[in-house]
Amino acid sequence: MQPIPCSNRDLAERLDLIHRVSGAGLPTAVAILVRMPEIGRLTREQAAALAGLAPYDDDSCDQIGVRHIDGRAQTAAPAL
Repeated sequence: MQPIPCSNRDLAERLDLIHRVSGAGLPTAVAILVRMPEIGRLTREQAAALAGLAPYDDDSCDQIGVRHIDGRAQTAAPAL
């Protein structure tokens, strides 16, 4: 894999980190970095929640609800 040219070292490192994931091409890596600039500084759980890919429960007291995916910033989900 060729190093990705970028004048900002921090952005280049995070872009390379995303691009190294199996199945993530350069366009996907760029889309994720643009839509989720926090990537590389979050835990995988935080990143999944931010991307709108983490399951949340709908529980209240004794009532147990259905788990559903409901992120706050679902802009990254289409890129994934």
